[in-house]
Amino acid sequence: MPKIVDHGLRVGDHLDFRPSDNVRVWLRRRSLRYCHHCCYIKPSFDFSFKSSKVCVACRPLIQERCRATSRALYARVREQVVQAYGGKCACCSEQRREFLAIDHKNGGGNKHRAMAGGYGLPFLLWLCRNGFPNECRLLCHNCNMALGIYGYCPHENPPIASQ
Repeated sequence: MPKIVDHGLRVGDHLDFRPSDNVRVWLRRRSLRYCHHCCYIKPSFDFSFKSSKVCVACRPLIQERCRATSRALYARVREQVVQAYGGKCACCSEQRREFLAIDHKNGGGNKHRAMAGGYGLPFLLWLCRNGFPNECRLLCHNCNMALGIYGYCPHENPPIASQ
């Protein structure tokens, strides 16, 4: 007959170590869980998912830390891409980072982004990994939208309207 072990853990106990597999099984049988963030033993209903390793009280703290890390990474990679493409609009020389966007010279941006893994950070990382290809350039949003909608940029000579 297997030996029954009472680990002596209760709700609210703080652990200075990660529990072993045996202790985690013991906790689950008693509807208790260990939070990997705050290191406290808590009832199972304090965890939002069955597979969650973090209690609902700690989840917002971790989410905010992850968001801050992601924002910092995005800003760093975007700055690297902007610098690689000259740091200003190829048409009107706008330099404010908030106004700049990546443009595909020959169109086909949707297909290219789908192939590269999506919008935002995955696309910027793809540009970095592939040596900042010449098929892309940096344009301000005004020039980029005008090219997409009207087929020309207002900073260039607009086509003469026929009457």
